[in-house]
Amino acid sequence: MLLERITLDAIGRPILSAGEYQKAELDQAQIDFETAGTLWPEGNEGFQDNQMGRAILTSHRLIWADTSAFPRQGCSCQLRLSTVHQVQLKASMMLRSPKLRVHVYLDEHSKPAEDRKGSVRVEQLKIVAPHMTSFLDSMRSALQSRLWERSQPAETSGHPHTSSPLAAVAPGSSSAAVDELLVDNQLVSMLVAMGFPKHRAVRAALETGNTGPEQAVHWLAEHENDAMEGDPATPPPAVGSSPVPSVRLQGAGVAGILRREAQLAARNDESLEEAFKDLRGLMAKAAEMVDLAERFRSTMAAQRKAAQQGAGGGGQQPDPEAQQWMDTEMQAELVNMGIASPVTKAESGARYHQELSRQLGDFLGPKVDKAGGMMAMADVYCLFNRARGSELVSPDDLLQACTCFPQAGVPLSIKQFSTGALVVQSRSHSTEQVCARIGELVTAEEGLGPAVTASDVASALMIPLPIASEHLLTAENRGVLCRDDGPEGLRFFRNFLTDIATAA
Repeated sequence: MLLERITLDAIGRPILSAGEYQKAELDQAQIDFETAGTLWPEGNEGFQDNQMGRAILTSHRLIWADTSAFPRQGCSCQLRLSTVHQVQLKASMMLRSPKLRVHVYLDEHSKPAEDRKGSVRVEQLKIVAPHMTSFLDSMRSALQSRLWERSQPAETSGHPHTSSPLAAVAPGSSSAAVDELLVDNQLVSMLVAMGFPKHRAVRAALETGNTGPEQAVHWLAEHENDAMEGDPATPPPAVGSSPVPSVRLQGAGVAGILRREAQLAARNDESLEEAFKDLRGLMAKAAEMVDLAERFRSTMAAQRKAAQQGAGGGGQQPDPEAQQWMDTEMQAELVNMGIASPVTKAESGARYHQELSRQLGDFLGPKVDKAGGMMAMADVYCLFNRARGSELVSPDDLLQACTCFPQAGVPLSIKQFSTGALVVQSRSHSTEQVCARIGELVTAEEGLGPAVTASDVASALMIPLPIASEHLLTAENRGVLCRDDGPEGLRFFRNFLTDIATAA
């Protein structure tokens, strides 16, 4: 069986397409094949026996991520759900884990066949992992919903995807073509029981994507006076007869009550829409800034690659004007401005804090080193959320991600001072070196020597004022400084008692 290779992002997560979302995930998943499994288009890289990884189920694909090869792609591959015939679960026996058997249509080249008519045989792909029941239910639900068929017209035509399922039906199609779309019969029955005509209930279910009765009633209230296919025709009045006034019964019964509530909700939605207009504009600008930073990152990566090839003599020399169009400092700031693929709870699931910890480590590494090896937690929160654009993280999630630094292999750690202040520091940070540097500030050839304050240390070491205050207290505890808390404020002098003890 030839499986399609897939490219993962910087933290080992799959890149989802438009309209695709993650449904389930298995951390320790083993992949087995009925015959032999290889990757294409290369076709020369095979899977090892009992190879472990992470199985990710989306609404469109079954993805297997090779975690043993991280940060490289390894044998990460994907299987489109449109090629799956059926799935079965073999129960666990003794100490063995249950097996999920995926029956896949294959063509004559042993590749998964999108079109069942073009398949020549069916083979099994097995996924072995504990606790497979929930994963099996999610996969059966994805196969039954067939959401990839709804997004297929938008992908093939090149036009943006529309949220209405009726967009897939060509104009002028008969009602039989509409009936072929997925309609929730239970939702239609509920709407009919409320007093709506069946043809209007079907239309509302299709237009709202079978999302629920509240959305369907809301849509029916907005299109109350629209003419629809299936409405009874009104006979013309007889010649010479007076017109009979029409009686409107649309406000009677449960349907009328729900319709009035839907109209009130619509007015409230309009008020909220106006109130949140500025917020959406701000989020859109944040997304544009992240996209701008990603373009700068790609441009700089291409320039570095061209420079390396030019230095090795194997390629053309980079354009000097392209390299000097902005200085290095501005390039670094623009690159660090945004995160292209921020980790979210919807995509990561139970591994959210661990994946967030890896992304936080990649983002903070150079910034912490530039700040002297230590950064206040408040600064970490502001910088990280600014880079994520509209995908903000809460302070609790950020703190939990920082505590996962050792498990994620990130060369950072979280530290709490005696005053309760929280900072993130690099492993290369040395308290002895900081104390020695502060000791040089108060050293003099003769006399008492100069006094230093937190402002002096912050200016000399180029660090924030709160961290400078913590460094002074640490130096005092280590016997490097002595405090003088007088009318001029808190100052620190050189500790001569350590010199006397050393001389003795």
